Amino acid sequence: MSIDAEIREKIQEYADRAPSSMGLLDAVRARSRRRRRRHRVGLAGIAIVVTASVVAVPAAWRTIADGGSSVPAASPRLILMPPAYELPSFPFTPGWTPPQSGKPIAGGSTDGMWLQFPRSGADSPELWIDVALDGPALQKATITSSHEETVQGRPATMRYGEIGAVPFAGLTWQHTDGLWVTVAGTYEAPADDVRQVAESLTATPLPILPPFTFDLVPADTEPVVVQGSKGGTLPPIMQFLSKDLRTTMAVELKTAEHTPGAQATTVGGKPAEILVDAGHVGICVFLDADRMLQVGGGVDGASFSPDDLILFAQGIHVTDEAVVGR
Repeated sequence: MSIDAEIREKIQEYADRAPSSMGLLDAVRARSRRRRRRHRVGLAGIAIVVTASVVAVPAAWRTIADGGSSVPAASPRLILMPPAYELPSFPFTPGWTPPQSGKPIAGGSTDGMWLQFPRSGADSPELWIDVALDGPALQKATITSSHEETVQGRPATMRYGEIGAVPFAGLTWQHTDGLWVTVAGTYEAPADDVRQVAESLTATPLPILPPFTFDLVPADTEPVVVQGSKGGTLPPIMQFLSKDLRTTMAVELKTAEHTPGAQATTVGGKPAEILVDAGHVGICVFLDADRMLQVGGGVDGASFSPDDLILFAQGIHVTDEAVVGR
């Protein structure tokens, strides 16, 4: 199974994993007390971040024009308000960057936080740092061997194996504040690079830089997934969820792809398409010839109307941290 396939396995599990408190590392702490064990796929960045595409944006669309489902007659009302959230910071800063790697990119969700060292090319290794409270990462990986080491004087375990069909080396230990930290390298990243990154970590917060800013967001929601991808391999995504877990909205920047027969519209003067599948509604806004925003959301599984999604999408701004096509 490919890493992408393992990512997509997590999509349907997201609603059950979201905590009742959103946004900051405190949410992760509270959730870990309620549920110590969970089903994880590899590193937090691999396991969690693509969950945004679950919300009213199915992978395979049927359009109104070619016989797909019609827009629901009664859509929930979307109430928008100015954003009032603050994004958390990744709790550590690496003091060393592996050769042929770019500036590390921080991401987060209510399940944990991660830091990605972007690959410089298709043949170069990739390193990750995963931080969680309810147990170490790599629970679903195939482990072929392991041995004990130390990191910054604390007991640690070095594990070797595969995530999907991709080989990895991962070093895991429990930090002094109870956080489980895993530094892992894939695509044949040298184990010495993994060790050097681990030893270089300092308890200096590193800001999570968002891929999007918003004029308005759904009322009473906060971000539960944030991932920029400047130079990285993960897609730029933000997902919002209400505290009662009923209202959700997802935004993803993707490579532009038109759907034949889709219903054409405009969003802020830009061409867009309305897509419908089994009563779920989403819109794609074409920013230019290469990029599009994919937007969808709803309440209790019922999608917002195209007009409401268009109103929300008009206030989305793509930051320099969001890059597609890596």
